[in-house]
Amino acid sequence: MSYRIKEYNQSQNWLFPPSIEELIPSDHPVRIV
Repeated sequence: MSYRIKEYNQSQNWLFPPSIEELIPSDHPVRIV
């Protein structure tokens, strides 16, 4: 059985990609588009 180790970046800021709801305020015009 072989194992595959995924490479990672130690200087990565987030464990998961950010959500749009967290980055863009609810009243921002870009949410209409």
